[in-house]
Amino acid sequence: MLYKCQGCDTDGRKTIDDGDPECNFIKAKNGRYHYNCYIEKLMKTKKMSKEDALIETERIKQTMQTVVEAESNKKRLQALLTEIYGQELPVYFCIKLAKITNGTYKKITSEKISYKELLEMYSNGKMINKLDKVAFGSSIDNADRLDWDLAVMFNEYPRYVKHKKKMLKGSEDLKEALENIRKYKIDPKDRFEATRRQTLETNKKSVSIDSLVDDILG
Repeated sequence: MLYKCQGCDTDGRKTIDDGDPECNFIKAKNGRYHYNCYIEKLMKTKKMSKEDALIETERIKQTMQTVVEAESNKKRLQALLTEIYGQELPVYFCIKLAKITNGTYKKITSEKISYKELLEMYSNGKMINKLDKVAFGSSIDNADRLDWDLAVMFNEYPRYVKHKKKMLKGSEDLKEALENIRKYKIDPKDRFEATRRQTLETNKKSVSIDSLVDDILG
């Protein structure tokens, strides 16, 4: 199926073909973009450096999933949570997870957090230890842990994204994108600019766990 690129298509043009494996594009909240168009968008609207824009675009592309992949990650996440909490997941909680992954749970965020990302976060041993410590320190009953821990996950998500970007910088996943840097109109000299824009740090907000829990429970 053909879609409009929100970055370069005008006058009814649709140049993104999701059935073409050679068509390199990104799904964003307001539509689809060619890979390089999305890089340009981040540089312009988010004031990112060229390297940071490339890394963020690559991170988003990696989280794009087919229906089959999403369903597989959904089942794996549900099985993992069932094991962690020793109970079958309530229907309301599964519905809540679905809303979070498709970006419709606007009480907390309009940003989509994929099943893949949630699975990675809940699979992290250090994260689970942190959830245990936070719950213990706040005297949270086990019956309330599902919602409470999910609120902590939301609070940790910006740090998770930052860590993923850091890992991408030295990974094989980014190698091809970096080799094609000229194709995406990025000057390699700019990759080592002295002053790096710390977009995540600058925009980081202090989040109250209690308010997040109130929103999630509400």
